[in-house]
Amino acid sequence: MRKLKIFSTAALILGGIMLTMPFAGCGQKEYEDNENTVVIDFFKGDYGIDFINNLAEAFMEKNEGKTVYVKDTVLRNQIIDRLKSGPKSNDADIVMTNGAAYGTIGLGAQFGQPAIFEPLTEVYDYIAPGQTKSIRELTQKAFKDVTSFTIDGNTKEYFMIWSSGLQGLIYNKDLLSEDRLPKTTDELIALAGELKEELKGKNKSAFIYSGYVDYWTPLHLVWWAQYAGEEAYNKFYEGEIKQLNPFTGEEEYTQSPAIFTMPGREEALSVMETLLKNSNGYCDKNSTALSFTDAQRNFLKGQAAMHPNGDWLGTSIEKENADVAFMKTPVISAIIDKLDTVKDDATLSKVIAYIDGDEGAELPSGVSEADLQTVTNARNMIYLASTTHFVGIPSYANAKPLAKEFLKFMYSEEGAMIFAKSTNGANLPVNYDYLGNAEVASKFSDFQKSRLAIMNEDAIGIYQRPQHPIVYKGMLAPYSYNSGVLEAAFGATNENDRKTAADIIKIDTQKYDTTGWNNLLKLAGLK
Repeated sequence: MRKLKIFSTAALILGGIMLTMPFAGCGQKEYEDNENTVVIDFFKGDYGIDFINNLAEAFMEKNEGKTVYVKDTVLRNQIIDRLKSGPKSNDADIVMTNGAAYGTIGLGAQFGQPAIFEPLTEVYDYIAPGQTKSIRELTQKAFKDVTSFTIDGNTKEYFMIWSSGLQGLIYNKDLLSEDRLPKTTDELIALAGELKEELKGKNKSAFIYSGYVDYWTPLHLVWWAQYAGEEAYNKFYEGEIKQLNPFTGEEEYTQSPAIFTMPGREEALSVMETLLKNSNGYCDKNSTALSFTDAQRNFLKGQAAMHPNGDWLGTSIEKENADVAFMKTPVISAIIDKLDTVKDDATLSKVIAYIDGDEGAELPSGVSEADLQTVTNARNMIYLASTTHFVGIPSYANAKPLAKEFLKFMYSEEGAMIFAKSTNGANLPVNYDYLGNAEVASKFSDFQKSRLAIMNEDAIGIYQRPQHPIVYKGMLAPYSYNSGVLEAAFGATNENDRKTAADIIKIDTQKYDTTGWNNLLKLAGLK
């Protein structure tokens, strides 16, 4: 039987050494499942397990007689399966994982509850000692509406996000200097061509990625949102698109399968297709066959100038002594189609330089305020990888009050600093002065500081929005292609296996013809 981690004040410290004491032998529970014990079903991913163990220890030191028991697994689907199985076979008081659990939100009825998660209004409203703001008020702006769901007509927050995760394009400073970073996607493509020639014969490439994980997809979603605009992009996840109402003569958002041909989708996919197309030679030739661990390891060893990944890469950087950083996501060059006063990519790049505050940069003459605002919004868009890093309390849990107290502590300043120290600079999505704490600041690598610089209060969070039943019941996704990830489809070495941006859009429109669209609405309970 695999040994699980147990933390209890009764067995916490002996001569300065933490001990773990099982309650029972194999085949029996090693803890008491009652209102004084918080059982955490925890996914052990790239952020590691130290932070939850350290939070558990600190919580118990403050709460004598209470126990926190951490059950960890690397199989996140098992956590979701246990959650759905109900109280007869799941004793978790807190579920903490990384994965799309949104489809479980409305399953509470079988357990006599509106939702499968306990509403966390009490936790969000909590003001910790020494603070003047609640956890809700301290939550980073980009994460404000991530956790609100409407069940039976009531909108509540059913879980929290446990990592302020950023996903995007990371560059190797030894191969690419900061002054060459691209402002637009046309510049990114041109840079890839330059690096292809510079690195020829050196067993290095402009990009490296894995053909088994969708780490390029977040970039495509940001490009889509940049072109379409934040509102139109978000409305996709409600099945809505602006269309002309023939009776009023006004454009209105309506539910329609036309969402799949929304302006911006194909333009964004086309950028991704160009960068990954095998015959263009921009990517490591083995990319589609690499696991994500091999791809990121090779990147950190200096085999590529750029690599799509997330802030969890920080746990591997020190091992390889790599000098890497996030770059701001380049603005999709096709956005000029929507601008009245910016007509070419060179001008667009100058506008972005002005927005970035580059030394000596000036706003090109003639650029309107409206166009400046559109490009500013696009430049500030970031992909929130951590919207699937959720922590919630099952509505049928035994120790709900104590579980809420644990979450209040976790999201307090003390808890947030424990998280940051334990993860070498990752942080919870709550606004505390991490770099103002000398001990915590010492844990922030230059890589994590590059993340913080991008995830500022101007950032506009882009993610696959789960809050509408058309997503969490109907299972609407950004694209319908299901023969592996898009990365493998665009980067296929065999030309006959390769897909184009137009192919991906066609798959969507064929799946969601009149019949397919009506079936989607029925699944979502909207028809």
